[in-house]
Amino acid sequence: MSQKTKNTLIGLAAAVIAVAVIYVLRPVFIPLFIAFFVAYAFNPVINRISKQTRRTPAIVILILLVAAAATLLLMYLVPMFIDIVLTFVRSVPSLLGKLREAIAPIIKERFDFEIPATLEEVAEKVMDGIGGVGVGEVKTAGNVFKWAFSGTMNVISFFMMLVLIPFFSFYFMRDYARIVAWFGGQIPPRHKEFVANLFREIDDVLSHFIRGQLGVCLVMGTLYAVSLKLWGVEKGIAIGVITGILNIIPYVGLATGLVLSLSLSLLEFHGWVPVVGCLMTYSALPLIDNFFVTPRILGQSVGMNPVVIIVALLVGGQLLGLVGLLIAVPAAAIIRVVGRMALESYRKSAIYQGDREQ
Repeated sequence: MSQKTKNTLIGLAAAVIAVAVIYVLRPVFIPLFIAFFVAYAFNPVINRISKQTRRTPAIVILILLVAAAATLLLMYLVPMFIDIVLTFVRSVPSLLGKLREAIAPIIKERFDFEIPATLEEVAEKVMDGIGGVGVGEVKTAGNVFKWAFSGTMNVISFFMMLVLIPFFSFYFMRDYARIVAWFGGQIPPRHKEFVANLFREIDDVLSHFIRGQLGVCLVMGTLYAVSLKLWGVEKGIAIGVITGILNIIPYVGLATGLVLSLSLSLLEFHGWVPVVGCLMTYSALPLIDNFFVTPRILGQSVGMNPVVIIVALLVGGQLLGLVGLLIAVPAAAIIRVVGRMALESYRKSAIYQGDREQ
């Protein structure tokens, strides 16, 4: 085995070990990765602002602008969300009552079970069921305590992450140039050109993704809101805006908007026109998004097959939950760039060339 092959295998082994360590310690690394990504995303804006002042004041100005924009957005979205929730709260009991009237006799006749009409009746049936279960089938107090403790720790970890991400982001934004320069200094000189080209392509993909995805969300949110409003869908503008914002996670905005609009149209039933409008809106606009809006705004730099996107979302969600859903598509785009360049390098290598000659 040649020394070059040994070095390659050692490098691959080190990479596998590094990925394994990062996965095991993901609660620690996730805030760091998110913070660095925030610093990366806002670095061009900070560079522009810092032309008029020093970098630290520029970061403070940016934070104030982002906080103000987020506050205004929440002031607009929270009342809409509360309005939607209140509509559900008002409508669901009457719908459940109608369903109970329709199916209760059938359930009573076939299964000898009476559907509870109130929450009090539900509680009584649950308690009766617990009372009839043997001691060995009931969860122990230790398991209950373990579940409660685990849930509490998850909540604490979530809020710790919310605190740590802005803290880390500030220092990453301030020292961004030095961090990049330090990592660049660790690259062997013979590989600098390859790594520079790799990161140049990754930077191009990510910059297109960030700017393009925000543009797609804005355009699609507007189209959904206008379409739902024209069809007379209950809370159509609010649902359209929510769909556009959640569109940053592929297919999540589509699913959420369809469920909300269809549910409200059926709960607040004012004829079949809004119901048909929901189905047509969430059938036609995704096609417009996939074939016109996204290709025009994002271009081909992040273009991936829908099957690849769905697989990336499933893997990201399974490994990292909500954070995985958010980073799945850009991560898949980066892997695509790295894989393509690695394949090109392999085809130029002595291993591939030698096999071809034989």
